[in-house]
Amino acid sequence: MDVSGVWWAAGYRPDLVPTDGKPIPLTAKGRAAYVENVAALKKSPAADAAHAACVPQGVPRSLMAPYPFRIFQSASQVVFIHEANRAFRIVRLADTHADPDVWDRSYMGEGIARQETGALVIDTTNFNAKTWLDDSGLPHGEQLHTVERVRKINNGLELEDIVTINDPEMFTAPWSARFVFRSRPDVVVTTDWVCGEAHRDISSVKGGVTYR
Repeated sequence: MDVSGVWWAAGYRPDLVPTDGKPIPLTAKGRAAYVENVAALKKSPAADAAHAACVPQGVPRSLMAPYPFRIFQSASQVVFIHEANRAFRIVRLADTHADPDVWDRSYMGEGIARQETGALVIDTTNFNAKTWLDDSGLPHGEQLHTVERVRKINNGLELEDIVTINDPEMFTAPWSARFVFRSRPDVVVTTDWVCGEAHRDISSVKGGVTYR
């Protein structure tokens, strides 16, 4: 499955919604951290480093951004170029993760991918704990492990990414969220914009819902 191209969410919402329709299975620690993040965000927008300091948004939050992104796929890697905050993510087509004792934890984690029937499966670990999972302040820890099943749908006009989130420190069980993006070959992704700067009109995206 080649998922190369420019993709843009059809809509946006600030909070992740589990695909099973149930509440997010937060642990006691996760719930306390979430309450703390929400309170800090209400007190000051600066509590959100991705919007105040323009750091990468991490996974899956980078998929929620109401801005387009581009995917380049080759025989050895898949590269995500996000317009939001000049972020990029390199995913190797490989069977094993890099040695975490050699590579520091990072905002976007260390991803590897494999081809399965009709889909690209991305497995990402080795995240730092400096990001949120969504714009509402949903927390994660250093044990975060995401698995994405990415495939084209609707005759290739849309891209579906179902992300399964596993973090035993913050959640009592793995859970999933679904994202759908539209193919936008008419859009040129720019990398000269970061948070806080005037940018493209995203009013049409802000009015909808990205996932269900």
